[in-house]
Amino acid sequence: MKSWFYDESKHSGVNYASIELIQQYDENHSKFRNFAKEADEIISDLKLTTQSIVADIGCGTCAITQYIAKKVKKYMQLIYPGQCLIMPGKNTILYTI
Repeated sequence: MKSWFYDESKHSGVNYASIELIQQYDENHSKFRNFAKEADEIISDLKLTTQSIVADIGCGTCAITQYIAKKVKKYMQLIYPGQCLIMPGKNTILYTI
C-alpha cells in the first residue's frame, strides 16, 4: 500500500558533496553556459551594487556565486551541508541549514 510514497530520507540523484563531481558538473555546464554573463544578468536584473547584501538560498555548485560575491558588499550562502564546497571570497558567509 505505501510502496508508492516517496521516501524523502533516501538520497536520489548525484551526491555533490564530492569536489570532483562539482568540478565535472561545472566543466560540463561551462560548455553551454556562460556563468559570468548569467551573473551579470542577475546583478543587473536585481539592481545589485557594491553596497548590496545578498542571501543566496541553495547556491548549488557556486558557479555563479563566485562572480556575484565579488561585486557586492556581503554574500550569504544558505545551504544544506556539503552542497557547496567553494568559498568565493572574504565577504562571503556560509550558513548551513
